Amino acid sequence: MNTKRLFPQVSYRGQMLVAAVVWCIGAFFVGRFGVLFIGRVGWPWWVVVIGLVLGVAKARWMMRPVARRNAARAREHGRDWLLNMYAPRSWVIVAAMITAGVLLRHLGPLENTVYLHFMGALYVTVAVGLALSSLVYWRAFFTDDDSDRTGRTW
Repeated sequence: MNTKRLFPQVSYRGQMLVAAVVWCIGAFFVGRFGVLFIGRVGWPWWVVVIGLVLGVAKARWMMRPVARRNAARAREHGRDWLLNMYAPRSWVIVAAMITAGVLLRHLGPLENTVYLHFMGALYVTVAVGLALSSLVYWRAFFTDDDSDRTGRTW
């Protein structure tokens, strides 16, 4: 069985483009929930600031290193199956974060302001972390040239 026909091969730059877009889309949707939670309690400035500060820290010390490892891994593999843009461990983390987010969103009382403050700050934190760390993938897409190895740019 020819797996290259079953699973389309994508260049390193193509993988970086898709990875950057996926993280930006994730940041948009998570951030949208954060805005909805914060909006329900009248936009307290301190919740927004906490989310932004923690989001920058999350990007710096948690998500950017993961993005760098994924980009290095994709660079090492070169032209590969599209879903190999992330390491298997990263896919497990993504699934766990999505599951935890859905559970947190649906299990809490929407009339409780403490819950809304917490969820708003949490979702803004994750959105800012995703958006800032997606810059690793964007930089790899725009600056790395893999055409010399594959014959195709992306």
